[in-house]
Amino acid sequence: CNQNSRPEFQELDEIRVSSNWFRVHVVGENVYAISEPYNYEEVISYLILGNEKALLFDTGNGLDSMSNVVKELTNLPVMVLNSHVHYDHIGSNDEFSNILALNSDYTLKWAESGWSHDLIKNEVTSDAICLEYLPDLDTANHHVRPFSISEFITDGQILDLGERKIKVISVPGHSPD
Repeated sequence: CNQNSRPEFQELDEIRVSSNWFRVHVVGENVYAISEPYNYEEVISYLILGNEKALLFDTGNGLDSMSNVVKELTNLPVMVLNSHVHYDHIGSNDEFSNILALNSDYTLKWAESGWSHDLIKNEVTSDAICLEYLPDLDTANHHVRPFSISEFITDGQILDLGERKIKVISVPGHSPD
């Protein structure tokens, strides 16, 4: 519960948001790191702003509302793209209406089913998170809800945010997607 942000973040400007669970740091021009420092994995999502759209890269654990934090940072329409579909990267996907994803069996499986409580119950124990920052969290039933994919993307595709373009690069990682 006394965990500080990563040492690299301590050099960066922090933006206060209403949620005590998230910490937001400015990591570049119109680029924000949204971290969950009170989780043993210290999950980090990134919000990248263009002039017309925003890209949210990962949505965290879903332990507190990521969409509320994003709304405090921008009023632009938000696209979500996950680095992969493990529970700690898609936890708040269901809070967003524009989800981009690679078309893989693994991605489709977790988008359709979400992650049940039985699969992630060890992620919401007092050993895994600081519960004092999430007093209303239902640790007996927490799960990651299914979500709808709005658009399939491909390796090399360019996402135009308005005067900022992001190229999708698909690389092998620690999950099949």
